[in-house]
Amino acid sequence: MPGLGPGVRPCVGHTVSGPVRHARALPQPEGTDRRCNLGLDLWHANYFVAYRRETAKYLYESYSPTSVRYKPGTLPAFERIAAEYTAGLKTDREKAVALLTKAIPDKVPHPAIAPMAPMCDKNRGLDDDGLLASRTCWCNEQARVFVRLCQVAGIPAD
Repeated sequence: MPGLGPGVRPCVGHTVSGPVRHARALPQPEGTDRRCNLGLDLWHANYFVAYRRETAKYLYESYSPTSVRYKPGTLPAFERIAAEYTAGLKTDREKAVALLTKAIPDKVPHPAIAPMAPMCDKNRGLDDDGLLASRTCWCNEQARVFVRLCQVAGIPAD
């Protein structure tokens, strides 16, 4: 991965079978196109850039976005939620904290962490609107919803 330096492992996830250290291409189910999300959330849960001393510079200087590429009107349900939870807030930090600590638990609670939501499949393959409609999200799905809420609120996030 560019910017990390030699010998630094960028991705370390944990699964039931143990640590995962190498990214693999996701197979596409037969009859689907490249926009298919099946397996995307499971992949994100198992492969991520871990924050630690060796990756900090990469995460803060090369990885993190500095601009918003969201096109208004693309995700109206997310726009409504972002507007509701960020009303009257001035800074990106205030908005991001409100979205993370208030909107996420209210709109897409986790099925195994209080306040608990109903149990759901672990590899659902839902798009952004599907995640919101489900009213329950695993942590990696919550991260996807949080990123989208930040983007529609004008906060750089990927």
